[in-house]
Amino acid sequence: MKKLSVLFGSALLLMACNKQSHITAEVANIPEGTNVELQTIALGAIEPTTVSKAVVKDSKVVFENTFADIDEAFLVFSDSESSLGAVPFIAEKGDISIFYDKDEMTNIKIGGTEGNDKLQELQAAMTPKIQELQNFLSEQGLALMMPAEEGDQEAQKKRAEVEKQYELMLDDVQSFPAKFKAANKNSSVSLLILSKEVQAKVKSAKEFQEEFDQFPIALKSSTLGKKTQAGIKSLSEVKSDIPAVGKKLGDFKALNPNGDEVTLYEHMQGKKLLLVDVWAAWCGPCRRENPNFVKVYNLYNDKGFEIIGYSLDKNEEEWLKAIEKDKLTWTQVSNLKYWEDPIVSAYGIQGIPANYLIDENGIVLAMNLRGEALEVEVKKALGL
Repeated sequence: MKKLSVLFGSALLLMACNKQSHITAEVANIPEGTNVELQTIALGAIEPTTVSKAVVKDSKVVFENTFADIDEAFLVFSDSESSLGAVPFIAEKGDISIFYDKDEMTNIKIGGTEGNDKLQELQAAMTPKIQELQNFLSEQGLALMMPAEEGDQEAQKKRAEVEKQYELMLDDVQSFPAKFKAANKNSSVSLLILSKEVQAKVKSAKEFQEEFDQFPIALKSSTLGKKTQAGIKSLSEVKSDIPAVGKKLGDFKALNPNGDEVTLYEHMQGKKLLLVDVWAAWCGPCRRENPNFVKVYNLYNDKGFEIIGYSLDKNEEEWLKAIEKDKLTWTQVSNLKYWEDPIVSAYGIQGIPANYLIDENGIVLAMNLRGEALEVEVKKALGL
C-alpha cells in the first residue's frame, strides 16, 4: 500500500510537471476568424517576431504558453484590411488570461500569473485617470483650442485655469507609471516600465543603470532584463549630438517622391515651427497617429506650423500608398533604406514613431509627441 501511494504521488507530480500552460484571450467586438499573432521582440531587434498564430473561434483564442522566461509579449489582432489592436502583457510561465474589447480599450483585463496580475493592477489604477482626462478634454477641449479674445481678461483667466488643470491631469497620467515602479521595486512590471523609460531616453544612462542594479538578480538575468540592460548600454554609447530638448537638431538629407534631394535646414528656411516626423507605412502606431497630425496641421499650418515626414520604408510603392491613404499633404522624404537609414544612427532612434518639434533656429522644443500633447505644444510655441 505504501508503495502504491508513492507511485500515485509520483504520477501526480509527473502530470503536474507535464501540464501545458496556456495563454487564453476572450474577446468582444472582434469577428470570428480574426487573425491573432503572439509576438515578442528579440534581444537586439526592433521589429517584433511572431511566435505563433491562431484565429478567433467562439469569441476566444488560445495559445500554448511556451515562454520559459520573463519578457514582454503582445497579442496582435488583424483582419485582411487593417489592425484591430494589440494587447501587451508579461510573458512568463503559467496560465495567462486576457480579455480584450476592441470597442472599449479601457476594458482590457490581464491576469493569471504574478506579473500579469500586477500589470492589471497598474492598468486598473491608470484607467480612471485616463478616463477623467478624456472627459475633461471632451468638456473643455474647445476652450483649450480657441484663443481668448485680446483684452478679454475674464476669458484669458478662464483659459489659463483650464490649461493649468489640463497640464496637472496630463502630468498625473504620465508620471503614474514611474510612481508605480517606485512602489513595486521587485516586480517584472516595474522592470517593463524601466525598459520603456530607457527607450524614451527620459534619464541618463548612469541614472538608468543605478536603478536597474536595484532589481533582483532573477529579473536582471531574464530576457526582459537583458533587453533593458542592452538598451542602457546603447544609451551610454550614443553620440553627444543625439537629439535632446534645448539642443539644435542635426541636419539630414533624403529624397522626396520626385527624387529631389531635401535637407532639413534648406526646408526649414522661412518657417516658424516644424515637426520632424519619423514614421513608416508598415508601422501601425505611426499610421494610427497620422489622423491626429493631419488635424493639427490643418488647424495651425496657416499660423506657421509645418511638418516634414521622414520614412523608414524600403518599399517605395507602399510608402506612396500610405501617404495618399493617410492624406499626408506635407513634404515627405525617404532614402528607402529601412533601419539602415542614416537618420537612425544620427538621431539614436530605437523605435518609431519618433518626432521632434523644432523652432525657426532648429532648437528642439519637444520630442515624441502623441495625441493631444502635440496640439498643446504647437499652440504654446506659436503663442496661441
